[in-house]
Amino acid sequence: MDVQHSMGKRRKNKHKAILKEVVKILSVRKKEGRMKMVKITEPTTAITDYILGMLTAYWGIRLLQQQTPATVFWGIGFISLAIASFLGGTAHGFKPALSKVTHAIIWRTTLATIGVTSATMVIGLTIARMTGILQTAIIAATSVLLVGYLILISFKDEFFYAIIGYTPSIIFVLIVEIMTLFGNNPSIEKTSAVWNLTAVIVSVISTTIQAKKIGISKNFNHNDLFHIVQMIGMYCFFRAGMLFS
Repeated sequence: MDVQHSMGKRRKNKHKAILKEVVKILSVRKKEGRMKMVKITEPTTAITDYILGMLTAYWGIRLLQQQTPATVFWGIGFISLAIASFLGGTAHGFKPALSKVTHAIIWRTTLATIGVTSATMVIGLTIARMTGILQTAIIAATSVLLVGYLILISFKDEFFYAIIGYTPSIIFVLIVEIMTLFGNNPSIEKTSAVWNLTAVIVSVISTTIQAKKIGISKNFNHNDLFHIVQMIGMYCFFRAGMLFS
């Protein structure tokens, strides 16, 4: 009896030890799981960037479906901006989870796609509004400037340089569409020029918000407001592009 009692006690102690070890392992895994949870550093900026990305991707697809040279380039610009928005949202929102190299690659790719957006939209408008040697010259000059911009951002990664990159394209759209609106070419749909000029005004407002760091509150900063205003501007550009012949 004493032997059986002793053996039973040992088994009981062994079971307790095993159960204790299992609990210990589960506790460690739970703790590790908590440690691996990713903290979103700028949730509003990431969310507004992703919304901008979804909208511009949809509008870009709509433009590509028109299948004219001008709208194809315009659509590529929208798709490129969508990529920039998704990458930008990831860079802002998940920076702590990214290695320095990964974050640098994502951010520089974001800046690159913004440049591609500017260049392709200039080319698209040039095709829609011009012909002959002037059209060829502007497309060639835009391509050269794009290469120069891409080289620049390989050394400088501040968003300021992206603003410098797309400001000339905004000025180009402004000049061309004012000439279109007050010109005498009956073959051009002037409503698209009105949409583009409205988009330019909105873009200037959004750029000012970004440059001056104008925000609504701590939880809705200048980046967030910039994205919201940019959505309005891109919608106007979309409406203009849909009217290109």
